Amino acid sequence: MQSFPRLVSINCGQLNRISPSSSVQPLQALSYECFILRWTEIAKLSRFPGLTQLDVSFERSKLAQDSIPETTLPGLRNLILNSTSSNEADSHVWAREMLSLLERTPNLTHLDLADEYCPYFINYLPTIAHLLPNLVSLRLSTSDSSEFYDITCDRHLPLFANLRHLDLADNTVGDSLPFYLRQLPHLSSLRLGKNTHHDGPSSEDILSLVYGRSRLAKLEKLVLNCVTGKMGKRYNVDELEANVDEAGFESLKGWIKPCFDERFEVEDADEIILAGKRRGFEVSGSVVESVSIWDAYHLEMANRKVMKAFKYKTLIRLMVLTESSYHRCPAIDFTEDPKKLKLVKIDLPEEKWFALSLE
Repeated sequence: MQSFPRLVSINCGQLNRISPSSSVQPLQALSYECFILRWTEIAKLSRFPGLTQLDVSFERSKLAQDSIPETTLPGLRNLILNSTSSNEADSHVWAREMLSLLERTPNLTHLDLADEYCPYFINYLPTIAHLLPNLVSLRLSTSDSSEFYDITCDRHLPLFANLRHLDLADNTVGDSLPFYLRQLPHLSSLRLGKNTHHDGPSSEDILSLVYGRSRLAKLEKLVLNCVTGKMGKRYNVDELEANVDEAGFESLKGWIKPCFDERFEVEDADEIILAGKRRGFEVSGSVVESVSIWDAYHLEMANRKVMKAFKYKTLIRLMVLTESSYHRCPAIDFTEDPKKLKLVKIDLPEEKWFALSLE
């Protein structure tokens, strides 16, 4: 991804005090926050020819067609429009009015659109595509709302024929995404944001993007941030009895397990990661981290069951492990007398200290 100058952050009042002869004349990157986005502020920014990156956060927009001044931002390459709107009307208005702004930024290469209420801006992508012939990077963001708006960008993406980088979030994609991604011949970087695995492409679809005949030929970077998890803490042996029940799963306090589902299970993630390595690039993001957390969680479960078996001379808890596909039960003959259970090879690294013997 292209790097940009460090942002200078100002608010509406500060912007109004800037003049072309001020010390910030060489301004290249600006982060600007306002309640209402108006043409008066945009016109003032046009007086800074060195401005290449603009990040605007606003709640409402008043860029009506009849108030557009004779101004352009020809030097602008990277534009971020972040709506903090709190109602449906405001989300509709700015999405509709962004056309008039993008008409004045003909040389954009990077565009970032975000709305904390609803991604209505997706419906207007067809109206702006012809205005951005040089666009190589597109990022679509929404809030972390669990509501599904049934508004997806999938079919609009081929309109931006030169795209190389895509960053997509939950509530912006559907399960048809892979079909349309294959119509982007230059796509080299793809990032899927939080929770996109729920309503977006399945794990099989993602695998097909990186491996097999239908893979994306130029894809070099795949970032899967759709699954999250947090490593918990380990308990010592003295705490096992108080914190582990017969099942030994949900009682592992101190852990936050990754939220995989039937469309994106941990085995699927492993397969995608391996396929990326076969292609010569590494899959990254929270999915990779979550697989590690998932493995560590179930290893902890196995460790505890083994220690219980050793402590109480019973194989009942170990028998549960034989039904798990995550961590195999140690090679134990369950017909033997459990009272003969002995712990051996205690000098092994901690992650393998569940090895047992019934000698």
